[in-house]
Parts: sequence; C-alpha cells; structure tokens
Amino acid sequence: MSKTILDFESSVAGDFGGDHVDFGGNVSALIEDNSGPVGATGKIVKVTKTEGAQVWAGTTISTLTDGEFVSSGDTEVSLRVYAPAGRKTVLLKLEDITNKDIFVETTATTSQFGGWQTLTFNFANQIEPITYNKASVFFDFGNPGTGDVYYFDDLSFSKAIVEETETTVTLTPTTLDFESSVSGDFGGDHVDFGGNVSALIEDNSGPVGATGK
Repeated sequence: MSKTILDFESSVAGDFGGDHVDFGGNVSALIEDNSGPVGATGKIVKVTKTEGAQVWAGTTISTLTDGEFVSSGDTEVSLRVYAPAGRKTVLLKLEDITNKDIFVETTATTSQFGGWQTLTFNFANQIEPITYNKASVFFDFGNPGTGDVYYFDDLSFSKAIVEETETTVTLTPTTLDFESSVSGDFGGDHVDFGGNVSALIEDNSGPVGATGK
C-alpha cells in the first residue's frame, strides 16, 4: 500500500495547520530548516516541552478530512524526529475525531543523541471499523517538562480509505396467484387499454391445466 507523507511544505511558517493544538505545556511552531538542527530539510516542526509541563504534554499534528491513518491492511505510521538525547519515549496517539474516548496509542524510543531518526509506530491494536483520523505526538512521555526542544517532520501513513460496514439483504420471492381476488375482477388497480378486455375466472372455465383462479 502506498504511503502518504505529511511534510508540512505547504504550511505557513509559524503554524503547521489550523488543526494543530498544543496541550499540557507544549509549545510548537513550524520553522524553516535553516533555523533547525543539522539534517533538517524544508519546513519542520519545533516542539518545546516547557519547564514544568505535564507528563502528558503533547501536540496534535493533524486531522484528516478523508481516510484514516491506519487500517487492518497497514497498521504502521512513521515520524522523522530529532531528540536532544537517546532513550526518550515518544508516544503517538490516534483518535476518532468525533469521539475523544476512542483511541489507540503506542510508543517508540529514540536511539540517537542529538540526531535525526525515523521512528516507526505499529498500531496492531487498532480495531475495525473504527476510523482513526486524528494524530498527536508526546515527547518524553511520562516525565515532566524540563525545557527540552524536539523537532519532527515527515509523518508517513497509508491514508486508508474508510471501510464501509457491509449489509446483507435477503430477497424473498412473492407469488401473486389471484386466489384472494373476487371473480370478475382481479384487483382495483387492474386496467385494460388499447382494446384489451380481461376478467378473473375460475380454473373450470379455463383451459386444461389451470389451477384455482
């Protein structure tokens, strides 16, 4: 399945989308690569987990208007990150934008000190047919903020098409045998036209092989 990469190049510097939100003490902004660490390409997002920020401080990266971040056909999402130290826990959370109580989350751990790396998050615990169309990232999850600065770029995902629930329809054949109709007429909605003349008769008034009316 081909991947969609959110690289923020079409966003306006200073903000990386009207759907981005900081919470718990995070402060984020879109910056040019020449304002970030070595190895940055194009526009990147700078996140400061401010001094005393909540252990769950995070930043909503994006919400999708169509499709979703994961599905049963592709459960992996990746994010290119720069952390000031190794062994930092990064949590990625996916939600149903219509219900904040429906979500899945998983973690990855940085391995480089002051360098760029791509972290892969496997959401094998996602549940069909829930639509996960909101993504948020939490740096150094579980620890209060100390003023550390992180950067991220290139959120990669499958943008799966939202799966429809299949409905089974059972068709039952119906036979109109005219048995309940009154002799002489076979229904108030019957009409002759163009010279035809019709009437309901008993089988003994018809040809051999007729049954009932």
